Amino acid sequence: MTTVQSACKMYRLAGGRIVQFWGEQDTYGLLRGLGLLPDEPVTF
Repeated sequence: MTTVQSACKMYRLAGGRIVQFWGEQDTYGLLRGLGLLPDEPVTF
């Protein structure tokens, strides 16, 4: 089984150093890819 997790990472640099970090990952997509969640949308 192969699955992929998408993510986006952003850094703000000042004086040659990382001073802020933002990150977001697609955990829902990873769980769907592993077959742990259904492919169809969840209804509330």
